[in-house]
Order: sequence, then structure tokens, then C-alpha cells
Amino acid sequence: MLAWAMRCLAFFALVVSAVACSSQGVSCDASEGPLGTDDDLSRALAFTGASSETENFLEGLSLRQLRQIKTDSEQEEEEVLRRRTRPRTSPRQSQEVRARPRRREEVLIGDEVCVHPPDLSAALRESSAQVIRRGLPPWPHGGKKFEQVKQSGSVRLAFLVQVSVGEKLTLMRRTFDKLYNPSDMFLYLVDSKRLSASRVKQSLGLEGPRQRYLPNVLVRAAPHAGYYYWPRGQVVLDGIKQLQEHPWDFVLHLSESDYPVHSLSWIRRSLAQQRGSSFIKVWPRCVAPTGKADVDLMFPDLDWSRPSEDKNKPASSGGSQPSASLEQTSVPRTDDWYWWTVKDGIASCGGRFEPRQIKSASFPMEELEESGFVFAHSPEWVVLTRELAEYATGPGLGHFKRLIGMHTAADEIFWATLVLNIPNFTQKISKQGWYIRWTPGGTGHSPELLTEHHFDHISEQRSLYLFMRKVEEGASNELMRHMDSASEAEEADGGGVSSLQVADLDLHLDPASFRCRPPRAPVVPPSFPSPAPPSLSALE
Repeated sequence: MLAWAMRCLAFFALVVSAVACSSQGVSCDASEGPLGTDDDLSRALAFTGASSETENFLEGLSLRQLRQIKTDSEQEEEEVLRRRTRPRTSPRQSQEVRARPRRREEVLIGDEVCVHPPDLSAALRESSAQVIRRGLPPWPHGGKKFEQVKQSGSVRLAFLVQVSVGEKLTLMRRTFDKLYNPSDMFLYLVDSKRLSASRVKQSLGLEGPRQRYLPNVLVRAAPHAGYYYWPRGQVVLDGIKQLQEHPWDFVLHLSESDYPVHSLSWIRRSLAQQRGSSFIKVWPRCVAPTGKADVDLMFPDLDWSRPSEDKNKPASSGGSQPSASLEQTSVPRTDDWYWWTVKDGIASCGGRFEPRQIKSASFPMEELEESGFVFAHSPEWVVLTRELAEYATGPGLGHFKRLIGMHTAADEIFWATLVLNIPNFTQKISKQGWYIRWTPGGTGHSPELLTEHHFDHISEQRSLYLFMRKVEEGASNELMRHMDSASEAEEADGGGVSSLQVADLDLHLDPASFRCRPPRAPVVPPSFPSPAPPSLSALE
């Protein structure tokens, strides 16, 4: 029907043009070809006399354009005819095409975790079986060791900052001014649902009347991804992947609510002394009473639901306060972090639909732990060596990512669980990190807002913290001002990094100490006693 209408339209236009040529005594270009048959012309004249709107519409079109319309419509009609005469696939053939299995590599295209609700149970079985059978890829760097970098200026940093709230752009700019250095890279991932990338560029001075050209500062729109689910972790991995196009030694994942506890030069020198360490706050799901586990790996006094003994004292500064000594227990101690108690699986697929908790699909935690797999959680704000960042975004982790993505709070489980399960992992984990305080009895994702009242507590162990969160313009202004003054005084004294005992900053990771249950013993076929010799015959 569309092709017929287009042909009629072309015929109408050609007739109008022919009438105009003859009325003006002008000869139309013969090279353009005939306008149509006599029958076509007569039918078209009858129709054009009945529609002035058609004539008005066609006034702006040239003869060549009109004939092209006619040609295109004829080609469209031929394509429709060809499709109608194409041999059809039999129902049996169609069924075979639909049932043809896809290769395993096609199921996990790229690194995106995409599991729809009807497929969740099967995906949990498949990915858990693959992780148990194959494990994670071995650490590719062998026993490579990193000596302390004498010239800290040779250590390059990459800052990956997630931004989603317009009211925090002033704080974002203040933090940027404290951290900016031309030798480092900056990538701002802007939640496209809540904020525009252009507004972030204006806040950073990259657009507007006073814009400046900073080639090492990138602002990119990112899909909206809420807390607790895998799509948020995927956004971070995608950002790290983008940054890998540039040279750097460490990537620092920050939020718009983070603020440095030291100057940039102090942070750089500290990282230079620990070139082979990542900075991840690891809280294993279980700690066994071996006496070998580091006290910093024990659960904080205030870990989401455990009340603090002293309500007037900051309950947790990132987990350094143990809640019980290892000697007081005879069985592995299990962390009562709220999200470990949620057994329902999660279906998600990037931004295609909101992540869904499916009660009919249970996460196989016990089965994985019996196989020797170790779970842990950490805040998503981390500092990673380039080697660990490349490992996390490299090949071979598809089923591990999908498995973690089917658990709640995947964004806080991924990094800590990853480093505890990498075969032959030779890099270290540092105790340095973020000063964070959690509200007693809270189950939310956001920590307490820090004010000047926290300054003394931060100062007690200030060398253990690179950043603090969560801060805001207004309520945290005095705290940030005190921290800036302390950083300036620190630089005047030579930086203070030399006083750090780097060996004391290493977190001792022994996965055998973090098992909730002993590994499942291999299944051995039952042995049967050898058959007794035949009894002697009484006839012999």
C-alpha cells in the first residue's frame, strides 16, 4: 500500500511539472526521460485537479527528486514481492534454529551480567558449578615484587569519581582543586538519570565563559545504577576499563562525598612506598580461631546491626575495632552483616530492567564455601594497583562476576571476595583507607555525616587514612578546614610519610583462616574387603 501511494504521489508531481512546462512554452529536459505513459498521465490529471494541497506540497520538489521517489517506491515494491516469493522455513526447521544451543562464550557477552528472572535458578547452578570446578584465573604476574618507589613523582594516579547529586557539585569542585595534578588522570562518571554531564563540566571549569582546557580530565555520562546490585559494580569496572587507555599506577575510586585527609603529595608518597599493594577494607564472612588472623580483619564493633558498647565513642572508623578476640571462640565466627542473611537470588541486566529479588532462587552460599570458596565484603571505595585493575577487567571472570552479581550487595562483595580467591595472588592489601563511621544499629548504605567533632578521633591514627567520608558543604566545613590546615603543616614538616612503617600496613590474608566450614572431603568410593578364599571341599 505504501509503495502504491508513493508511486501515485510521484505521478501527480510529474504531471504538474509537465503542465507547467507546456503552459510556459518551455521544453522539459528530455534527458530526464519520459514522464510516464498516456494512461498514467490521464489518471494523474484527474486526481491533481481534486487536491490543491498536493500541488502546494510538491512545489518545492525538483523533477529529479520526484522521479527518485517513483524509483524508490518501485524498488520497495520489488523487495516486498521478493519476500513474498522467498521459500518459507518449515516449522521443524524453525524449531531447530530456536533450539540450537549457543556457545558458552555467547552467554556472557563482554563483562555485562545479564540474568532475567526466569533464568535465575539455572544461572546460579551454572555459574556456581563453573566457579567450583575451574576457580578464578591464576594471578598472571607470578612472584613479581615491587620495591618502594624512591621517586614518588614517578607514581601516576587515576581518580575515578562517581557523581549523581547536583547539590554536591561545590564539594566535588573543592575536592578536585585539592587533588588535581597534570600528570594524573581524572574520570567523572555522571549518573545520567539524575545529572547532566554538561553541568559537571561547568562545575569543573571545563565549560562556560571561563573554561579551561584540561586533557587529563574526562567527564562521561554513565547509566543509572542504584546501590546493593551488580549494575553499580559494572559501571565502576567500565570506568576502570576506560582509564586503562592512559598510563597510571593506581586507580582511586571516590564518591562525591569523599575528602582527602592529607595533601596529594603525601598520598602519592604513601602509595609509592606500597607500589605492590591495593587498599581494600576486607571483612571476611567468617574468621576461624587459628590465632593467625589479623585483628583488622575481625568484624568491627559496629557492623550494621551490632550495638556499640560505648555510645559516646565513635563506634567504627573503618573496622579497626574488634568485637571479640579470636581466643574467646572455638568455632569460626560468622559476621552478622545484614546482607549475608539475604538468601534470595538477584536478577539484573544492566539498565534494561530494575534488579529483582527472586525468592524462588536461593544463592548457593553453603555449597560454595564447602568447596573452599571464601566470601568477604568491603566498602566499594578502594585504591587498586593497575595490575589488580587489569585482572578484574580482563578475561576469564565472566562466571565469577555473574555469580557475585546474583547476590545482594554485589557492589560491596566483589572486591574483597575477589582478592581472597585469586590463585597465587602475590600482591598485598594495605590497612590504609577511608575514615568511615557507621550509625549504631543502622542498616542503610550511607555512613554518618562527619563534622568537626570527628577531627580529634581522626587525628589519633591519621596516617591510616587517605580519605574521609561522608562530608558535606556546610555541616562539614569546619572539619575540612581543620584537615586542610593539618595537611599544610604536614607538608611544612617534610610530609611525615617517612615515619610510616610500611610492613605494619600490610594486611595478612590467609584464606584458610576465613572458612566458615571445613572444605568438603573428596568423595572416595567405598572399599570392600577382598573376597575370602573358597572353602576347602569336604570331598578332598
